[in-house]
Amino acid sequence: MVKTKVKHFEGGNEIPLTLKSHTQDVSFKEEEEPTGPSTKPTTTLCSMCEQPWRFICKLCGSSRYCSKTCQVGDRPAHKLLCPTFQKFDVAQAPPNGYRAIHFPEFDEGPRFVWLQVEPGPDGAIDLRKCGFFLRNTWKAVLLSVLSRNEFFHRYHEPIRLVVMGFHKPDGKADMAGEPTKSVRKIGNHMSNFFRGPLLFHIREKHIDMMDFRHIVDSLRLSAWHLYQQELDKTGVEFVRINCLGDVVIGGHHLLEGFKCDPSILSGLSKYAIPVAEKLGLPLLVFDAPDVLSVPWRGRHMRGNPHFTWDMNISHTILNPSQWFQPTGTLFVCRQDFQPLATVEVGALIHYCWWLSKAWSVRPAEDHGSDLDKDRDIWQELDVQYSWCYDKIMNGAKRDMYLQISKRLLHSFKAPIKDGKPEDPDRFEFGLYDGLVRPAP
Repeated sequence: MVKTKVKHFEGGNEIPLTLKSHTQDVSFKEEEEPTGPSTKPTTTLCSMCEQPWRFICKLCGSSRYCSKTCQVGDRPAHKLLCPTFQKFDVAQAPPNGYRAIHFPEFDEGPRFVWLQVEPGPDGAIDLRKCGFFLRNTWKAVLLSVLSRNEFFHRYHEPIRLVVMGFHKPDGKADMAGEPTKSVRKIGNHMSNFFRGPLLFHIREKHIDMMDFRHIVDSLRLSAWHLYQQELDKTGVEFVRINCLGDVVIGGHHLLEGFKCDPSILSGLSKYAIPVAEKLGLPLLVFDAPDVLSVPWRGRHMRGNPHFTWDMNISHTILNPSQWFQPTGTLFVCRQDFQPLATVEVGALIHYCWWLSKAWSVRPAEDHGSDLDKDRDIWQELDVQYSWCYDKIMNGAKRDMYLQISKRLLHSFKAPIKDGKPEDPDRFEFGLYDGLVRPAP
């Protein structure tokens, strides 16, 4: 029988917020794992946002939603396992068997499996019948225990991640095997960050589709964190224009400078910044790699279909004609690949913001004030933003932009905070100052 004993992280009851990949190590000690979460799980909220749930998926009976908008947003991940959920009904569980989720090393997607758990205080698990195959040189190790969704700071039942790996001489654990092919189903580039088979289970409890949502979020956010460690190495100097999710949830600054090889990007974005060329700063715009955008995909603020976490207010200011498209985070560099400073892009945002101040004082007749209460507000907004785009493009003057840029550069040259110089590659503008992370 292939078993793994319950083990615990060094450092008492501390539970990591994100999964650990083959590039990050976790140390263990032989101890009993706490039987419950450190904080009471939240069961009254929607799977996809911070709103209270209103209905449950009819097929699996476990995923909860506040609106059809959130249900549709969850569908790409939910459909991976929901159709097979009824085949793993609790009534069909074998003796001492619990429903678990297995991400195979070489197969196309995740699957439900029955996991045999020995009764008793040590809770050893039998991996022989759940498709979790080990190589002769590796063993099963408990790599991580997830107890809260980092996206919402929402606590849930502790979900244990067992991987194929090894313990190094210093006692730390690491993943082993080939890139995990099945995680591609929740993100095209996810397999670059996880190795070997992954097994998720809850001690003495059947895992369900709500738990699967937490697993998907954890895997995506882990890859999101790890990929960013690989950026800022060598190459062309870019400026990263961060979307709402990266700023408010991810803790990034509005603008960030970094170095990147353009060849790793998927190609030019459809989201242009034409005003930059008119001001003598022609820019190339790239979509952020998929691994950086996938955590916010399908996420809406409080279930509102019109407000998503991948909105980019900075880009809306720079190009109002593309105002209602969820661009996600964008990477920009100069067309001549010369160094681009965050303050140059910051000045561009400031200047376009200044040019468009007249948005709020546009003549009443242009606002369509004579229309009835059932007027098409989105069509009206589209007209307004197109009007703003024309105003910016017609009013933009290079000398005025350079004046704003110089003033910003002078005040930004050596900013001091708490007695220490701040990082000059980070730039704040305050566009999201009124927004906060979703409450737990």
